[in-house]
Amino acid sequence: MNTAGTPSKVSVMKHLALPMLAVAIVTWVCYFHTMDGEFIFDDFQNIVENPNVHMDEFNAESIKDSLSGSNTPRPVAYLSFALNHYFGGLEVAGYHAVNTIIHMLAGFAVYLLSRRLFPLLIKRELTPGEITMMSLGVALVFVAHPIQTQAVTYIVQRMTSLCALFYISGLLCYIYGREADRTHTKARVVWWVGAFACWLMALGTKQYAVTLPAAILLYEWIAQGHKLKFEKSTIIAASVCLLLAVGVVLVFKSGLFFEGGTLHKLLVKGYDRREFDMSERVLTQARVVMHYIGLSIWPAPSRLVLIYDYPTSTSLVSPITTLLSMFGIVGMAAVALLASRRAPLVAFGILWFLLHLAVESTIIPLEMVYEHRMYLPIIGLAMLFVAAVFWLIPNRAGAIGALAIVTFVLSVATYQRNDTWRSHLGLMEDNAAKHPEPRVFYNMAVIHRDAGRYTDAIAALQSAVEVEPRHQQAMVMAGALLRLTNNYQDSMHAYTAAIEVEPGAHSLFSKYYWEAYTGRGSLLNAIGQYDLAAQDYSAALGLVLPEGVSDEQRRVRDADALAGRALAYMNLGRTADAVADLNRAIELNPMDIQALNNLAWLLATSPDASIRDGFRAVDLARRACEQSNWTEISTISTYAASLSEAGDFDQAVEWQRKCIEMAPPSQVQRYRDRLELYLNYLPYRSE
Repeated sequence: MNTAGTPSKVSVMKHLALPMLAVAIVTWVCYFHTMDGEFIFDDFQNIVENPNVHMDEFNAESIKDSLSGSNTPRPVAYLSFALNHYFGGLEVAGYHAVNTIIHMLAGFAVYLLSRRLFPLLIKRELTPGEITMMSLGVALVFVAHPIQTQAVTYIVQRMTSLCALFYISGLLCYIYGREADRTHTKARVVWWVGAFACWLMALGTKQYAVTLPAAILLYEWIAQGHKLKFEKSTIIAASVCLLLAVGVVLVFKSGLFFEGGTLHKLLVKGYDRREFDMSERVLTQARVVMHYIGLSIWPAPSRLVLIYDYPTSTSLVSPITTLLSMFGIVGMAAVALLASRRAPLVAFGILWFLLHLAVESTIIPLEMVYEHRMYLPIIGLAMLFVAAVFWLIPNRAGAIGALAIVTFVLSVATYQRNDTWRSHLGLMEDNAAKHPEPRVFYNMAVIHRDAGRYTDAIAALQSAVEVEPRHQQAMVMAGALLRLTNNYQDSMHAYTAAIEVEPGAHSLFSKYYWEAYTGRGSLLNAIGQYDLAAQDYSAALGLVLPEGVSDEQRRVRDADALAGRALAYMNLGRTADAVADLNRAIELNPMDIQALNNLAWLLATSPDASIRDGFRAVDLARRACEQSNWTEISTISTYAASLSEAGDFDQAVEWQRKCIEMAPPSQVQRYRDRLELYLNYLPYRSE
């Protein structure tokens, strides 16, 4: 016989193990086929191309590197990516598996949270079976809903799902501590310390976790409101929440989570990069919130996209749906306040939904719409939906059947949506068909370019410019690809169009003047228009580079531009100017192969004896060869010429013969002519 108050094995199986097994099965049915998916969009910047998370050895140094994985202060998330890399490198299946496990665990946490909330929020006596089935319904809607795919299948959005897991766990720990027997002070302290630890982990994963103290206050006000008295435990709970909230304010004020200082500075600098201001974002977010509700109710895969081309609201009546949406949100809040005592579930569901959109759907200058922002808010809507099903269908079997059908439909939709997510190109093409946003076409171009499909890439770039005529980045890439395909005239037009974009026309797109000038300068050098090339490189050197370019990046860019201008000067016969530019380029970037090679060539082959310096030329040419791993014929040829100028003809002959072995048939004779000079102990002189 069981001890009083101790759950039986049958009870644990019925109310805990079996529901969690159901959550696990539904989760994996929805997501198992994503294991062979691909890295998508921001996955490349944050994981594939981020050396800080490429952990190969598990030690203090690599852990430290991963914790500072990027400029975004999310150490817990980046450590998780680093551990993925440590165990599986860049094998994408491991990352998807971890994301799916996190989603499953979050589903477990939602189930446990719902079990604690429903008895407090529904004003009638619930049987244990009803609590279990209603809580399971919420958890199944949570894990199976198609709107969640972005937070699960999109690897980098582990930041959202992992944060939510810690967040819900923290709230559960607080609730367990509050429910603990008051005589067991140590147990309550342990639970509340656990809540605080979970909150810190959530904050270290994504900053929207700052709302957890508010969620605790919501729980106290709505769920425990009918019991709220001026008791010691209540005062302690409220004080803890207040201290946590004050701590959050201090954290933001100190600039701990945001580079550059206070939250105010973040907002001001953030909107400098957007085409909308704060008031326009707040107005637009009213419509966005309604869009999220619509997706929650009707989440057909045909309505879901990664990147939205969402029109901005410029006033309350432009468009008129802005005002209507504002009324809708205010109405929801009013209903919640009025229902806080008579229908606490309605109040809690609505306020939970609004609270968890408060950070990302108000004044913070983020992108207008992302579906992963619904990962936590949907819990409130799911609770309302499940409760409505049990209210509308009094027969428990009928209600359970209805929820089973809904879960099945949601799972099928999620499975179908995940089919699209398995391919980076397929996802972008799907996005372009639904929302022809310029970044989508640009990403399609990058995918095609990396696969060597230059014609398809150019077509995608043209589509990007058609949608956004100020898209300099697309114009610059088009210029480079058109040059690669020997379409010099169109390449010139693309670079020129990028240069002619009005400065400041679009903070996201009109910041690629340096790339446009240097790209066109390189093309002009290639077609022999050296005067114009020098002018373009000079223009590039005179630019004020965009904010965010580091000093090191600035030095590398200046070195590239100087090396390009020096090449123009070399062809114009302005040798002294070329040498000056190359010396400066090497000072700025000692690794610049073009500068090293060209300066070595001038010092070795110039007809002007006052410029030649064979021994320095040998050093520079060797450095250029080392930078190219001795695989570039141009640097090896320069090395041979430098050796001849320094009087080491035996080595010059040996390296020149390597050039002949590497040279294409059309250039072999030229290298043989130089070999004859070295065999006769004569250095090479350029014209």
